[in-house]
Amino acid sequence: MAILCVIDGMTDEGWDPERMPHWASLARRYGSGWLRTLPEGCAPDTAACLLTLLGVPAAAIRSAGRAWLDALGLGLTVDRRDLLLRITWTSLLPDGRTGGPADAPHWAEELPGYHPITPATGLLLLPGRAGEKARMDTHPPHLSPGVPAEQLYPTGLDDWRPVWERGFREGILPVPWGEAAAGELPARPDWGAVTATGVVRGLSRAMGIDWYTPAGATGGTDTDLQGKLTAAMAHLGAKKHLLLHIEGADSAAHRLDAAAKSAFLSRIDRELLPALAHCGQRVLITADHGTSPLTGAHLAAPQPFLLLGGEPGEAGGILPGAMAIRLMEGTVWQ
Repeated sequence: MAILCVIDGMTDEGWDPERMPHWASLARRYGSGWLRTLPEGCAPDTAACLLTLLGVPAAAIRSAGRAWLDALGLGLTVDRRDLLLRITWTSLLPDGRTGGPADAPHWAEELPGYHPITPATGLLLLPGRAGEKARMDTHPPHLSPGVPAEQLYPTGLDDWRPVWERGFREGILPVPWGEAAAGELPARPDWGAVTATGVVRGLSRAMGIDWYTPAGATGGTDTDLQGKLTAAMAHLGAKKHLLLHIEGADSAAHRLDAAAKSAFLSRIDRELLPALAHCGQRVLITADHGTSPLTGAHLAAPQPFLLLGGEPGEAGGILPGAMAIRLMEGTVWQ
């Protein structure tokens, strides 16, 4: 078995591998380099970048739709005629510009078709309206922090205006984005996954990947890293490959909490990386995308990787993200 460990939102404008001593040491000992994780025509997003690392072609990624994967992660059954949107509740500053994510108001769950994902995010399922997707234009709030609020209002969703105006009056905007209908992704039945993140569970369900969420895995900075590692080790041998997804750095950066992100990365460096280095398997450690704790926005730059179990010089430079599996298998140069 080979392991793909993805640290969600690991990098940012100030990311320095020397601040993660074990990462820096392992980079000198084993193969390392950079991966272009963002598929052409996509915004930096966990689903798009992770699917790239799993070898899914860019055209299939563009057609998949983030909200569809969120719906699958919630365990919902989606008809191909349904329209799905992700909702991020976003604070409104006194000058009319958007702030960061905020907890949904008490009336959110009264909205027809609304399903909560996290305190600040939800999913909107609109039955029979998939045909409206083609004329919609939405704007993910984490890609445009601090803009005038009206710039984030979706085109093609006119009946959302009363909900939007209620949120505006209360200082919390319900921003729809990630519009999708049910799609199709290639099967990866030879993979398993350890994750506590809904969209990763969703893409696992879409691709026939068996996923596990151990007790204590929260998807935040309080997640039980040892529990995730134990779960990963318990499933060694059950599948050809294992995805170990580590959330927390991304969520801290979305909250504009640079200290929490730094502290969590220190935990990963201290608690996770040495154990992975001694697990006896080839392990590729990388990030899906960067996330800025200054703006809360996702970053599209290539992401660093470590190839534990490789040889110094075995990998290097900037490689396509789709080569991640070949790096794990040791066949990248064959």
